[in-house]
Amino acid sequence: MWSRLPHLLKLAPALLLSALLSTPVQAVGPYLGVNAAALRYELPGDNKDLRPYIMHVRTGVEFNEYVGLEGRLGAGISSDRRMRDGLREKVETEWLAGGYLKLSLPVNQGMGRPYLLGGYTHAQQRITRDQPLLIGSVRERRREDLHGTSFGGGADIMLGEALALNMEYVRYTDGGRGRIHSLSLGLRTAF
Repeated sequence: MWSRLPHLLKLAPALLLSALLSTPVQAVGPYLGVNAAALRYELPGDNKDLRPYIMHVRTGVEFNEYVGLEGRLGAGISSDRRMRDGLREKVETEWLAGGYLKLSLPVNQGMGRPYLLGGYTHAQQRITRDQPLLIGSVRERRREDLHGTSFGGGADIMLGEALALNMEYVRYTDGGRGRIHSLSLGLRTAF
């Protein structure tokens, strides 16, 4: 048995692909989803990447099995801390919004359908810093915007006729002010 294992591993991708191709087609039309996302901020001048979490609602319409449009709106559910200029700062994502073109790949439509995303995202983060004084401290709060072109990919894995598990990676912004990467997991339902 163990001597056949390398040969079985070589056949596994072909067997998986044939199983996925033989499943029924996923419906097109409007959809609504909710995802939990782990963000990674790469900001210039920081010695540490920040890793807050957000929840976002995504809604869209798939015009056919290849092309769709999607919009997202999210809010932060956690924060992360960093040291800047010798002071401790708390960084939270206040909100994230974007619009995307979605190109689906019709290779495994019934069990799941991979897709590529491209579009534009705007995110706002709130930064809280405690400035120590001789007696006590002063809390300083400011907001910073990050925005830019976005791209990524993922897959909707069908759990039923109208319900799918969603997994994806997206680079929300990529520019001089910083980058935001996201890994997310969620559910979506078709109407």
